[in-house]
This record gives sequence, C-alpha cells and structure tokens, in this order.
Amino acid sequence: GVFQAADQVVIPYGVDTRIFHPHREQARRALGLSLSRPIIGLVAQGVDDPRKGLDHAVAALRRIDVPGLIVLLAGGGESGPITEALTAHDVHCLGYVTDRVQLSHCYAAADLFLSTSLAENYPCVVQEAMASGTAVLGFDIDGVNEQITHDKTGFLVPTGDTGALTMAARRLLENRSLLVDVGEAARRHAEAEWRIDLFAERHELLYRDVLARAGKTQASSETMSTRSPKT
Repeated sequence: GVFQAADQVVIPYGVDTRIFHPHREQARRALGLSLSRPIIGLVAQGVDDPRKGLDHAVAALRRIDVPGLIVLLAGGGESGPITEALTAHDVHCLGYVTDRVQLSHCYAAADLFLSTSLAENYPCVVQEAMASGTAVLGFDIDGVNEQITHDKTGFLVPTGDTGALTMAARRLLENRSLLVDVGEAARRHAEAEWRIDLFAERHELLYRDVLARAGKTQASSETMSTRSPKT
C-alpha cells in the first residue's frame, strides 16, 4: 500500500543461455545415461527441504509405471529416502552439483523437469531448465506461474495436488512430440526474456531513467529558488 501510486519496474533474473542450452544427447553421454530411455529431472538446493516439495514428486513417481524410467536427481541434503522410495525406477543421484556445466547436463538430459516447490520467489532452476529446452511441469505457485505459460512454455497443476501431478507427468511422458514442442518454446522464451545481457541492459536503463528524473527534479528546484519574489 505504501508504494501503490509509485512506478513499478520488474526485472527478472538473468540466466546464462550459453551454458544452459539444449544438448540432450551430449548431456546424456556426459552423465553416462541412456540415449533412448525416458528421464525425469529433479533439482533442488536441498532435496530433503520440505519447502521444495520433493515428497510430492516422489509420491507421483511411485504411481508412474513408464517402462525404463530414469529419475535424475541433483541437490544437497539426504537423498537416501528418495532413492529407497523409488526402487521401481532407476534413480541416478548426483548429489550437490557446483559445476554449472554439469548442472546444465542435468537439465538438458531430461525429457521432463518437475518443479514441486510449495513456495518460491522466481526460481532459477525453472529458468535454467527452460533455457535448456526441457519442458517443466510445476505447481502453480507465485513466481513459477510468472515464468511458465501453461500448455505453451510449460505445464502447471494445482499446488500440492499429487494426483494432478501424476496424471500430467504420465500424459506428458507418453507424448514425446508435445514435450519437444514445449521445450523449444521454453527455450525461445528464455532467449527472448532472460538473457544475461538483457538482464544487465534492463538495470542500466532503469538507472538512467532514475538519474534523468532526479536531474529534472533538481533543475526544477533550482529554477524555483532563483525566482525573484513578487512585490
């Protein structure tokens, strides 16, 4: 309410689209993964952090019986419970990844990336996955629903609805052409809106605008102070 009447400028985070880019086969070879089997990607700062909602992802994956499914998991925290819960699938756990090139492999190798956070701001993992040309299926939370246009650059389901997440993931894994089309649209969006150079340019334009306004205000103030009082 305090700033309701003020001008508001939103600058989304930038993502390095040169590192995070589509390279599916190269990524799978680098990680030692099959070139033909379906892969679902999960990446989180802490895989055991309740706010990241990976328990919903696990619950959904337990209900999915897609033959040969690989679950690619990257992130800090205790991953043992996740691996133990998904014995029906081949879980490939990378732990906490610090190298951005290796992280880019995690996104690019996946056919589908799950974002199951229950609360976020504007998550970089979604941006990085989309820049890598991977379709994202996520909960419809603030921040993520600003990044994804449903059924165009990604997919959204009601927050915490494991049943909807399961149904959507199963449907998408069975429709490879749709995943490819949406992944390509996601990449185009990342290139158009999230490039690092554009991120810097938007900040520069904002600062120039603020300085210009400040200059006009100062000039106006000086003009007023030099006027002679009426007699």
